[in-house]
Amino acid sequence: MSTATTTDPMLQVGLTINAPRKEIWNFLTQFDIYSAWNTMIPDGKGSLAANETIALALKLNNSRPIWIKCRVEAFKEGEYFVLSQAVVSPKILYMKHIFELTENEAGEVLLLQRWELSGWLASIFKKKLLKQLQWFQQMNIDLKQLAEKCFPKIEMQGKNY
Repeated sequence: MSTATTTDPMLQVGLTINAPRKEIWNFLTQFDIYSAWNTMIPDGKGSLAANETIALALKLNNSRPIWIKCRVEAFKEGEYFVLSQAVVSPKILYMKHIFELTENEAGEVLLLQRWELSGWLASIFKKKLLKQLQWFQQMNIDLKQLAEKCFPKIEMQGKNY
C-alpha cells in the first residue's frame, strides 16, 4: 500500500456565504459556541493557536457524541486553519482537515473544507470519509444560515454593503 499523501478534489465541500469574512471566521473558530449553530459538533474545547490541542464532540446520525482530539497544525487569522490527527502513528493514518475562507470581488466568502490523508490506511479511510461528506456540508450550511441571519448584506445599485 502507498503512503503518499492523498489530495483528492473529491475530498472537499464548500459553499458561498454572503456575510463579512471576519464574522464567519469568528463563528468558525470559537469552538466553545459551536452548540449554538453546529448540528454536527455540539461542543468544543481549546483555542486556535499553533501546536495547541483542541477537543471536539463529533455527533453523526443522531448518535452520542464522540470526542476527538486534533492538533492545530497551522493557521492564518481570517484565512485558514489546519487540524491534524494521527491514528496510531503517522505511518498508519495521518489526516489533515483544512478550513479555508476566501473572498471574491463581490464580497462573497467561499468556505471550503478539505482533507489530506496519508499513511497505509489512507485509501480505506478515504472511502469512509466520502460517505460522510454530506455531514460536513451540513456544517457549512448551518454556518451560512447563522452568518447571513446575523449579518445580512444590503444590496444597493448592484453593490453589497
